[in-house]
Amino acid sequence: MWRCACKARRALDCDNQPTRVRIVVDVRNRLNSPLPQQYFGNSICTIVTSKCLYGDLLSKPLSYSTRKLREAIETVTDEYTRSNLDFIASQKHVDGLRFSFRISSGNMLLY
Repeated sequence: MWRCACKARRALDCDNQPTRVRIVVDVRNRLNSPLPQQYFGNSICTIVTSKCLYGDLLSKPLSYSTRKLREAIETVTDEYTRSNLDFIASQKHVDGLRFSFRISSGNMLLY
């Protein structure tokens, strides 16, 4: 989806422009004190970002984009999650933390 969106929006001379995608990651099993299996509710980190150049994303094989996504997902650790929670809790207004393009498998995440 990331590659398709970039291809559709691609303008002339944009190969050196950065592109980012934000990903929803289930953090239930990434916390040092995992949530109980009976926990009913969302436990997600929605601000994991993968970044690269348009030209790289569109000219390299599909494995390049999947590797960039995997690298971003692997950064989501207990420390990363708790740091994000602390940051959000410190904000007076969270409207600026919202974003408009979200990718999720949706199979375990109910909104």
